[in-house]
Amino acid sequence: MTIYYNGGDKGGCGKSVSAAVLTDYLLFQGRQVAIVEGDLGQPGVAMRFKDIGVGARAVDLNRPGRAEAAGVNVTGPSGRPGSAG
Repeated sequence: MTIYYNGGDKGGCGKSVSAAVLTDYLLFQGRQVAIVEGDLGQPGVAMRFKDIGVGARAVDLNRPGRAEAAGVNVTGPSGRPGSAG
């Protein structure tokens, strides 16, 4: 399993775009993908992929002490991490 982290404090620097492009690329390669969405105010990446079976979990990482929540088990419809079915 490979974990890609894409984060930062500044808004508008392309975090969501790069996460979506990476997710598209990995899906095209036939890889299983799971997303931890850290922006509950604008969960665009998780919403974009929810209808095609990508496991996604929204976690409010914008609050102190919430980083440990990013380690949650994210599963797709089949119960396997990031599974598409």
